[in-house]
Amino acid sequence: MSDVSNQNESQTSGVSTNTNPTPTSTRAVELSRTAQAYARREAEISAVPESEFALINMDVRAAVMTILGSLPEIAEVREDLRALPLTNQTLIDNLEDYALATQEAHARYMYAAEPSPAVLIFNERALELRETLRMNAELAVHHGLLDAASLGGFTGNVGYRNVANDVIAYASLLLSAWPRLDGRLPLTEAELLEAKDTGTQLVYEAGLKDESPRRSVEAARARNQAFTLMVRAYDEVRQAVGYARWKRGDADEIAPSLYASRNRRNGESQAKKDDANAEPNTAPPAPKRAPPRPRPHPASRLLPFVG
Repeated sequence: MSDVSNQNESQTSGVSTNTNPTPTSTRAVELSRTAQAYARREAEISAVPESEFALINMDVRAAVMTILGSLPEIAEVREDLRALPLTNQTLIDNLEDYALATQEAHARYMYAAEPSPAVLIFNERALELRETLRMNAELAVHHGLLDAASLGGFTGNVGYRNVANDVIAYASLLLSAWPRLDGRLPLTEAELLEAKDTGTQLVYEAGLKDESPRRSVEAARARNQAFTLMVRAYDEVRQAVGYARWKRGDADEIAPSLYASRNRRNGESQAKKDDANAEPNTAPPAPKRAPPRPRPHPASRLLPFVG
């Protein structure tokens, strides 16, 4: 019961002040937080029209980290912001959720945009199997155990489906003649069944890959929508903080610009480029100057002592 009351208190107080969460923390727990935030805000995210999309011209992860890192300072001035008229308090209250949801949407987008590692693994294995099965099928033909015409449909073309279909067909052909082939080929029936399963799995993974462009477009749209909500809420915070803290001049310390880190990185990159593009100094070295002659000691200019 206390957990529920604490959660409700956190949600009603606006920006979260929990900067030191209990370190049960694993990567899975952190991902769960982002997924839960996305689920809570999914209806709002989906409602953002394309005509209102904010331009993603910055590192999304860096922007999320900037906002999450600013939450404790924002929480300290939250009551000042709450007193401001014409300020969208709901956007400010939901800022943390929007940032976490954007992190989740960005992760989903990156996953959808990359090729599935499974299809690459199955394809590599199927290529090896196809070559092994081909050699065994040709060996069976050579010894009169298979009809040569049965190999006429194999082209050896590349492509996930072509490789998968060849593996399934080779395995099926050899299995159909297994009573004659058993013990005469360096293969077992179990290996042929496994090869057929590999080909079938590759067909399945290839089908998922065909869906990846559509999933990638959907993930990109969701990321744009979540990012727009996050930026909209953070802009509201920065405007409110700028007004509330105008006389103190510390608004940028409380809610820094999302472009600050980008500009700093760009400046460092430009400095490196300038150093790399700088023309080498080809001027001959200046001649070495002779060391100065020692000056006589003042005592040497005195008259000799006469006793």
